[in-house]
Amino acid sequence: KVKVMVTGGAGFIGSHVVDKLITKGIGVRIFDTVVPTFRNDFDYYQGSILDRDALGFAMNEIDAVIHLAAIADVKDVFEDPYRSESINVRGTINVLEAVRRSKLKRVIYGSTTWVYSDAEANEVDESTPLHAPSHFYTATKLAGEYYCRTYSKLYGLETTILRFGIPYGPRARDEAVIPI
Repeated sequence: KVKVMVTGGAGFIGSHVVDKLITKGIGVRIFDTVVPTFRNDFDYYQGSILDRDALGFAMNEIDAVIHLAAIADVKDVFEDPYRSESINVRGTINVLEAVRRSKLKRVIYGSTTWVYSDAEANEVDESTPLHAPSHFYTATKLAGEYYCRTYSKLYGLETTILRFGIPYGPRARDEAVIPI
């Protein structure tokens, strides 16, 4: 049976990804600092993506990683850019490096549609030239995208980058755009 590890699987997007994976018959392991409470039919490893050794340990018997752990609230990023950089950027390279050392082949990275914020075009797609971001959150997510692309080219790691829009629905945090 295929088993996927979801970093940030206790979070809003992560919890819905976990739901969908389980309904498709895929085994799930959540790696998160927060204990998930939305269901209990998965493996759970409590840990920080800043701990590369813990990540590597949690990747035992895993086939792929969906990396969604991040400081996602732009207000939090603005107020504490140092912590945000450590989680969003160094945490991402820790995930990529742990995957490489674990000999896994696939990482799916959760980025953001905000990477297009400073684009000159009115309509954008994956080939739209990106410019230096004007928000620190966008900078951290772009750094993660570049790390994914570099790990793919240098180490043959298969990476997929998903640029989420503004997600909403059950389990969203009260401070998110739609609830406000």
